Amino acid sequence: MLSTLFPRVNGTVTRVQDDRVEIDRGLDQGVRPGVVLSVVRAGAPFRHPLTGVVLGSSETVLGSLIVESATADHAVTHFTGATATTTAAVQAGDQARTSEGRLPVALVSTKDSEFLIARFREAIEETGRFHLVPLVPSTPVPMLIGDLPPSAELSVSATPLVTAARARGADYLLLFDARLRPAGTLGAVVIMETLEGHRVDSVQLPLHLNADELPAGPPDRPVDPLLQVMTAREGQAFRVASLPYAAEHFVIGDLDGDGEPDLVVSDGSRLRLYRLKAFTPELIEEEPLDRAGRRQLSIDLADINGTGHPQLFVTALVNDRLDSYVLQWQNGKLTRVAEHQPYYFRVLTPPKRPAVLVGQQRSLTTPFYAQVKTLSWTGHDYREEEALTLPPGVTIYDFTVADVARDGRGQLLYLDRDDRLVLVDPEGRLLGRSRDSFGGVESFIEYRPMVVTQGQDQPPLRARIPSRLLVDDLNGDGAVEVVVPHNVPLTKHLERVKMYRFGQIHRGSSPAWTA
Repeated sequence: MLSTLFPRVNGTVTRVQDDRVEIDRGLDQGVRPGVVLSVVRAGAPFRHPLTGVVLGSSETVLGSLIVESATADHAVTHFTGATATTTAAVQAGDQARTSEGRLPVALVSTKDSEFLIARFREAIEETGRFHLVPLVPSTPVPMLIGDLPPSAELSVSATPLVTAARARGADYLLLFDARLRPAGTLGAVVIMETLEGHRVDSVQLPLHLNADELPAGPPDRPVDPLLQVMTAREGQAFRVASLPYAAEHFVIGDLDGDGEPDLVVSDGSRLRLYRLKAFTPELIEEEPLDRAGRRQLSIDLADINGTGHPQLFVTALVNDRLDSYVLQWQNGKLTRVAEHQPYYFRVLTPPKRPAVLVGQQRSLTTPFYAQVKTLSWTGHDYREEEALTLPPGVTIYDFTVADVARDGRGQLLYLDRDDRLVLVDPEGRLLGRSRDSFGGVESFIEYRPMVVTQGQDQPPLRARIPSRLLVDDLNGDGAVEVVVPHNVPLTKHLERVKMYRFGQIHRGSSPAWTA
């Protein structure tokens, strides 16, 4: 969340050398390079005039500390103050801290992102941590999103804006930019402290928007390549090829039976099939946009129908109705073998068993309805079979099955509502729960519950689609590893604006569990 970039810190000066001041707070307490602290010295205590009880002590603000580097529990800062030398102003034992009140920040945006700045302003105010200082830019706000890939470092020159924000009394300047893409909206935030004009942090992020939040008209800029494909031949280095649009889902497998891997990518509205035989992915087929309002939620690949070639299971919503379908490579093209399926599809691979197709339905007022059941192919449709025994609240997207305990039976592994990994044996007994939280992928389904309101048009609720868990023996040692994304949030507690400071991939066969 935003407050993680502006932590509440209360530490002590441990050492002063030249203009460098060391403090006993670091990364574990949220202190990062660019954070600005006040350094104060406690004065004489003051007492109640009648009782003599100590009520507090006077304080002298010596200046500011700008964090330059930090370890887990230690930071080195640069002193800025009116005194000529640091050692004459700051001493070991002085206090280094942030304000307990709301931090004054100025927020400006590029002209092209004005359609979203009001929502971002609301997100800042919701935190209760900031006081927005009014600032009307006299110079253009630099564009933060251009032709750079999202992982590249954002470079920005905003000296006049920083100066103007400082003159207005703002401690920080937030530069905001957003670009509308065919597959979604890409945003960027750069945070600058105004004391010396240093950048605190910068991040590019996908923004989830409702249809009424989007501006009219098509996007006027090219799409950023958000998916990169790495291919290599034996004895040669990897080559990276960027696909020219945002990708939400993808699977890899041999669809056409030529022995070479194929890549299927969904941008949320249509599929594209690439052949990966050469270094550069070759576009083989592109699905037409045949239904207005269709949203693809997931894609899976497995030979469930027993044809010898895998089927492509596409979970899709049209408005509030499930309208999923199944594709297979036939006669040199992808052909639909089943349409209008009322299921969320998932392919599971249990230990020492063939892949299994499971499905779950949806009702008019509930995004995930009834039990998750295995599905079998009838020759023209899919029939419900055995119902899976799952913990309460676990939906089709929350879990996977794997032999994590190495007992040959397989266990249920899922992410709970706090994004903690939970391991359950086939009898339903809890084997462990991870100490750390993972996940953080904020895909969601909107729905409207059937409730009576007092003349109010309530906004739709959101049911999340968590990140998938990958379980496989990656290093060939006979023990499976669990691979799970861990996205560190920038706005964790905000419902409508989701941002992430950075992401990680965690892999391990022995995560830290609690009973």
